[in-house]
Amino acid sequence: MSQLHRFERRRFLRGAGVSLGLPLLDAFAPKRAAAAVAPGYAVFVVGMNGVQQAGGYGDEPERFWPSNTGALSRANMAADSGRAVSELVNHAEHLNIIKGLSFAFSNNGCGHSGGGNQVLTAAKVSPDLAKNKSLAMGPSVDYRIARALTNQDPLALYAGPKHGYINDHISHRGAKDVIVAENNPWTTYARIVAMTGGSKAASELLMARRKSVNDLLRKEIAVLLADPQLSSADRKRIEQHLSSVRDIEFRLRSELPPETMAELKDMDGKHRVDGNRLKIMDLQYDLLAMALSSGLARVGFLQVGDGTDGIGHIVNGARTTSFHHISHRINSDGGEGTSISNADMLHHKIDRIVLGSFAKLLDKLQAVQTPTGSLLDMGFAVWTNQLATGSHRYKNVPYIVAGRAGGYLKTGQFVQVPDKTMNNKLLNTLITAAGVRTQAGGPVEDFGDPSLPKGLLTEIVA
Repeated sequence: MSQLHRFERRRFLRGAGVSLGLPLLDAFAPKRAAAAVAPGYAVFVVGMNGVQQAGGYGDEPERFWPSNTGALSRANMAADSGRAVSELVNHAEHLNIIKGLSFAFSNNGCGHSGGGNQVLTAAKVSPDLAKNKSLAMGPSVDYRIARALTNQDPLALYAGPKHGYINDHISHRGAKDVIVAENNPWTTYARIVAMTGGSKAASELLMARRKSVNDLLRKEIAVLLADPQLSSADRKRIEQHLSSVRDIEFRLRSELPPETMAELKDMDGKHRVDGNRLKIMDLQYDLLAMALSSGLARVGFLQVGDGTDGIGHIVNGARTTSFHHISHRINSDGGEGTSISNADMLHHKIDRIVLGSFAKLLDKLQAVQTPTGSLLDMGFAVWTNQLATGSHRYKNVPYIVAGRAGGYLKTGQFVQVPDKTMNNKLLNTLITAAGVRTQAGGPVEDFGDPSLPKGLLTEIVA
């Protein structure tokens, strides 16, 4: 009897079944299918306290948006070096910078909380939970995409301490059901690797089990390939499977560089210190990129700071006063206080710091190459804010989308949308760009509160 006939079909299927039970199921799809519909991803990063832009306070000059609408290039963004978005110059061709989007609903006593409730939901603010306790009355875009693509919650991350006044208020599973994010990168790493939130020992055991299964399959499939009775069609199928196994092994070997691992360990327990904020942001971006590139997550979000982020940033070598105070232009968390000299320029420089950190995430996604191009262009990463300005405005809220979503999005442009365009149209577009469709197979056009005008933001659809 040939080797092919001696090979036990049940044994093979049992082994294959173990491998197919791994979290990285999409790795076993035939290459031709993967090339046709690349598995995308979605990342959302939400900052606090608005940005420095014209219209926020008096006659402050414009320092955030590009000078001209239309095509973006590295050349014209570099020439526009006085604007905060120039920090993203190296990704000009991947960007949609969108100006003119607004939140549709009033807050319930706190501009920060009410804005954060709407930025990813386009939902009303809770009528009963008020002020700093308010929550959204609907799910957020990251949750909608994550449930559709993976039937799981998004990877939920946070940068900075949770002081207790307004903590998690951005991502929601549904009405008044907020998703609590993790602000310790070391804990995040343990959860990503173990896929259970377990210990380091558990994660090492899981990794060993995965590797041993793949090693076993590789040897047994090699026996099949050596049999002369194997048809060319079956041989091709097995070679495709071997390729998939190699993909999994590559993903399992995907590890953070030793220096990053050392930083993760060093920041364990230090993640609440203001002076470590940028390091924590960068580490959370490292973990997002790792999770996306390994296939362990398809959707994630990062909340940068608590709801009235009072961090003191390092600007020109000196630590500033509270960012929240700077955003108000006075030494106060309220509406009265002594003015802060040059507060508008300090706010602008903080915008640059935050966008410069976001650029590092884009660098990491761009560096990962797939059979269909860079990881950056397989999906998209969004940077936005809970507010338009430090004066709590809900008009001209900044949204920056990086990535082509497998070709669904037109990129390399600064778009000014018509006045009174609500953010739900962008969120509809992003849900659709991520590959989510209605039951009838059409684009999602009704996300957010039912009272809002339906539709897509066609200006960014390819």
